[in-house]
Amino acid sequence: MDKVRKQCTTGDSKKWKVNISLQHMGRTAYDQEGIATENWVTALVRLSRAKMTDVLDLLVEKAIEVFVTGPGTGSTAAAKLLETEAQALLKWKDSLQSHSLNSWTSTNSTPRNWFGITCNNGGTSGTTLTEINLSGAGLEGNLDALDFSSLPGLVRFNLSMNALYGTVPPSLGTLSKLTSLSLYQNQFSGSIPLSLTNLSLLTKIDLSANNLTGEISPRFLTSWTKLISLELQENNLTGAIPSEIGLLSNIQKVRLFENQLNGSIPPEMGDLKNLVELGLHKNELSGTIPVLLCNLTQLTQLFLYENQLSGSIPREIGNLINLNVLDMSSNFLSGPIPSTIGNLTNLTTSH
Repeated sequence: MDKVRKQCTTGDSKKWKVNISLQHMGRTAYDQEGIATENWVTALVRLSRAKMTDVLDLLVEKAIEVFVTGPGTGSTAAAKLLETEAQALLKWKDSLQSHSLNSWTSTNSTPRNWFGITCNNGGTSGTTLTEINLSGAGLEGNLDALDFSSLPGLVRFNLSMNALYGTVPPSLGTLSKLTSLSLYQNQFSGSIPLSLTNLSLLTKIDLSANNLTGEISPRFLTSWTKLISLELQENNLTGAIPSEIGLLSNIQKVRLFENQLNGSIPPEMGDLKNLVELGLHKNELSGTIPVLLCNLTQLTQLFLYENQLSGSIPREIGNLINLNVLDMSSNFLSGPIPSTIGNLTNLTTSH
């Protein structure tokens, strides 16, 4: 018996690993490359070189699992995770006043078949829910009943263009794998929870067109260093733009317009070498236009209008050779328009 047990756990030169279970009788054995080779009984006999009676004794003794580790391992755990995710979504659906989630039912075998849901294809981490895209799905309600800790594999989360209200829940910060978050054009209120600093893999965040208040914490900008797109426009955000915004070295789009932001434009924004669009208009920004802003040679759209900016237009603005839209109107700018603006041959709109 000891010989059988030793060979079933260590195996030959292919390093077979055998787990014994009465629940998996008849499963196919797999070699280390994951290729189906033979029936489990044949595999055990070949590995043990023992009598069939010894093999059966081992089955009875262990009575837990009979299969050779290979494709399909962990399928039970993966199914349980998917079931937990489905239950969390159904509970949230039941809390909504209005929705179009008719395919979300307990009788529908898997969330794979639900509207707006994407699951991965399994693999070493098992099958799990990776994307929720319910943009414009007629949702009315809040997120209080949604247990985000039950969605550990979520990568993309889009609830834009609905009628969701209440605060952005701090538990959203448990989605550590999230790369894209879009809640724009809802009715969310309150401040942006600091727990979102945990979302260090974010490349896109869009919380625009809500009723959010409070300041933009520097901690967000030190955590979201992978951001490509930052959209917080059309809210009621106050305070200054943190200088830490200069840490967003990958950023291509910054939209902070139509808030109540004050203070000066951080010179550190001149470090955003990949920036293509900058929208700071319709705020309460003051001070001069930083010369360093003219280092943004990839910029195609620059909107600074309807602020309280003063001083002259930097002559270095001629460095922004890729600009096609420039609007600095409705400020307190003074002095002549620099001749270097003639370098902006791609301009189609300027004010």
